[in-house]
Amino acid sequence: MDGLLKVSPDGQKAAALRERALEHYVLATSGKVESDSIRLTLLYTAAEQYCLAILADNGYKIDTSKPGGHLSLIEYVRSEKVLSEDEISTLDEMRAMRNKVDYAGMRVAEDYLKRKARAIEKMIARLAKA
Repeated sequence: MDGLLKVSPDGQKAAALRERALEHYVLATSGKVESDSIRLTLLYTAAEQYCLAILADNGYKIDTSKPGGHLSLIEYVRSEKVLSEDEISTLDEMRAMRNKVDYAGMRVAEDYLKRKARAIEKMIARLAKA
């Protein structure tokens, strides 16, 4: 798959990534983070780390010498049918928004996470079980 490198499966790395993902998710949903922009970033990072754990389990890693690593990651998860197309859309929407937050200083709309809470929670729960 384009944007990925074949490596040996690494269960230890996958387990560590799942631990970090859970930490990000717990912090994002703890009520301790008031900024929706920061909460979105934490939730996206949790989803990303769960996806990276899937890669590690299956013997892949992102080719960091090429652009588009996050898109390659999402395409891999799509190809493995880990998530539904609706969940893939949610993940990709979060990726795009996180980019705007991180690189353009955008603020997440006040109601975005409230509107998307159920979809994000379902998607992350599926990734955590994969």
